[in-house]
Amino acid sequence: MKYSISNWIYGDEPLRTTFERLKRYGYDGIELKGEPQEYQPHEVNPLCRKFDLEVLSIAGIYPWPTKERDLANAHSQVRERAVKYLRECVDFALDVGAPLIIVIPSAVAKTSPVGHFESEKVWVVAAEREWNYALESVRTAAAYAEQEGIFLAVEPINRYETFLVNNVDQGLRHQESGDDHSCGGPDETSLHEVARHKGRKDGSQDLYYLFDAGSLPPLVLRDQVRNDALVRALSGVGGDLEQHIPGAEEREVASC
Repeated sequence: MKYSISNWIYGDEPLRTTFERLKRYGYDGIELKGEPQEYQPHEVNPLCRKFDLEVLSIAGIYPWPTKERDLANAHSQVRERAVKYLRECVDFALDVGAPLIIVIPSAVAKTSPVGHFESEKVWVVAAEREWNYALESVRTAAAYAEQEGIFLAVEPINRYETFLVNNVDQGLRHQESGDDHSCGGPDETSLHEVARHKGRKDGSQDLYYLFDAGSLPPLVLRDQVRNDALVRALSGVGGDLEQHIPGAEEREVASC
């Protein structure tokens, strides 16, 4: 298991400052937010060498509303641009040695399919249609990532941020239905879900990435999260697991 922190929580902080902090607190690496135009590999790679840290993942950024990064969007041009964005992230991952990219199948803060719906039945049909659009988009992006040896980790997030993939079961269904070069990576998933899937033949080998946070990333580890329980739940999970604990070092400082 490797531990890192995603630099998106630090806003516009200079990258060197973030690297210095992670090295000071003993992390294995860093997750870089998926904005390739904000970085230059010739700046990132020397920092990795100097501070002995790896770029362990690229955090795909999928804000809503968007016409650029919604892999499930009802409009094909939007989906095509979202796939193009993922390809750019793959190229960037190659340049900095990151093995995986985080994929959220529908944009974050998009809590319903595109459109207005007269009934729940019509809504369900639209949601299933967007599920299939997301599968198609991720499959297309994964084909590009696979030829470069990069994983796409499908990341379920809570129902208040997206309507499409919210839990481990849905994440596994998305991965298996896609038949692509993707793997699982629960985010904000409850401890009982991690524990429930720990011993499953069809789930335990598919957990590659865990984003460890509380109710909200700014409140990480200050509310209901029990990190000791989380580590116990994760014990025995097969494969190489990368765990992100954004903000954990602030907790250590506070305890000094």
